Amino acid sequence: MTGYRDRATGAQIWQVTDGPAINHPTYFLQSSFFPGGRAMFFTSYRTGSPQLFEISLESGETRQLTSAAAIHPYSAALHPEGNKIVVTRNGGLWSIDCRTLDERCIVERQGCELGECSISPDGQFLTAAYKEGPSCGLIVGRYDGSGCRRFPSRAG
Repeated sequence: MTGYRDRATGAQIWQVTDGPAINHPTYFLQSSFFPGGRAMFFTSYRTGSPQLFEISLESGETRQLTSAAAIHPYSAALHPEGNKIVVTRNGGLWSIDCRTLDERCIVERQGCELGECSISPDGQFLTAAYKEGPSCGLIVGRYDGSGCRRFPSRAG
């Protein structure tokens, strides 16, 4: 990591990634920081496809969290438990355990495109926008994968 001061404001700025690959934080509506603020997660294309990484803001050590099929690059959302991240991948919502790197498919609909996920404050429910053929709307379900329902948009 490289630190420097902003010339205009004097604020301390930390560059946490470098190199030729695209690296970016989560979608602007989600925080990229783990509880305690000592580490953050981000999407990087350094392996050739968008994958999830974690970086220690103390040591600069980086660890890859996903390595299967590409994730939706802005989809990462931290579960309120603080050690799991939900991402969108290939028409499904996936939970990544940041300690073990175990991945669990929460819900998947082949041929469906899902957007970024939002998680309820208690961590029990998930929602994401979907597009399936000419239909679009919201998909809602429980974090455990049960009770998944689609709510199509209605014109007018």
